[in-house]
Amino acid sequence: MQINLKTEKLIVTTAFISIAAYFYFYANEVNLALEKNGGAFRIIKTQWDDWIPFIPEFIYAYYIYFPFLLLVVPITKTRVQFYHVVSAFAILESTAIATFILYPTKITRPDIEPLDFTHQLVYAIFSADPGYNLLPSLHVGHSVLVAVFFYVYQKKYFLPVCLIALSICLSTVFVKQHYVIDIPFGILYSLTSYNIAKYLIYRKTSNFAVQ
Repeated sequence: MQINLKTEKLIVTTAFISIAAYFYFYANEVNLALEKNGGAFRIIKTQWDDWIPFIPEFIYAYYIYFPFLLLVVPITKTRVQFYHVVSAFAILESTAIATFILYPTKITRPDIEPLDFTHQLVYAIFSADPGYNLLPSLHVGHSVLVAVFFYVYQKKYFLPVCLIALSICLSTVFVKQHYVIDIPFGILYSLTSYNIAKYLIYRKTSNFAVQ
């Protein structure tokens, strides 16, 4: 019995998020072990990073990223479109996690006191995230993918989605979760993943029952 597309999207999206989270945290554990054993991390900080101020108010854009990613699911109307999205995110996720492990990086962040709500949000992120998995920035890569898919499949909402994606990208450096170089690499990984997925999916559209 063939399940309907809405149910299939729910199952696949839930499974994908679970698998992606597992491997992301696995990369964290690998880098944590590396640090405990005295291993070396790649230095990717530049002078530009010293020039960029810490602006805690950008933490709101940083948090918006989490529900923002889900916007891409309902705009897909066919299995071909949906699996184009899934494939692009899977390629981005797998190549990024491989990079996190093979090219380990770690950020140095400012010490803050959780004196107000905004700083409490920053403090929560700093406490939960050990500061590994920098290059490429998945906040950037994922957000750019969402914007690209809106441009392709739901163009009338592209501008506001693009502005939100831009704010998320900027937030990564203004709340000191990433270095500047992580942004262009996030964009590069994202656009490459989109195009590889497009090639793989659209050359085999007959594999999908509904198009």
